[in-house]
Amino acid sequence: MTQSQEPPARPRESSPQSQVSAAPEVRDAPDRHRFEIWVGDEVAGFTDYRPRRDDLYAFVHTEIDTRFSGGGLGSTLIRAAMDEMRERGISVLPYCRFVRRYISRHSEYLDLVPRTARAEFDLPGAAPNPR
Repeated sequence: MTQSQEPPARPRESSPQSQVSAAPEVRDAPDRHRFEIWVGDEVAGFTDYRPRRDDLYAFVHTEIDTRFSGGGLGSTLIRAAMDEMRERGISVLPYCRFVRRYISRHSEYLDLVPRTARAEFDLPGAAPNPR
């Protein structure tokens, strides 16, 4: 009589949620006009930008894969992108609602939006409207 054997243990697959514990990395992908946030070897999200001039970029869309949502990756992504814009001396037009909301909640990035454009995005510190 043969003894029954237990099936061999299956290797654990890493899930996106477990990968969030890996330090996310934000990278500029200029050929795709976006900053990407990587978790492990996967792109977890991105924010698209359109250069208007060498010193002015319009941020138009941000997306975090639903498998990675709820972990603060969107904020990490936008903070790194705004820090990079500051380092390069580039102003920002936050057409993307997520970027606009992030800037409105983090006043240290308000100076990246030209004063003359702040009213368009309902941001504080807009230039007075000449009459």
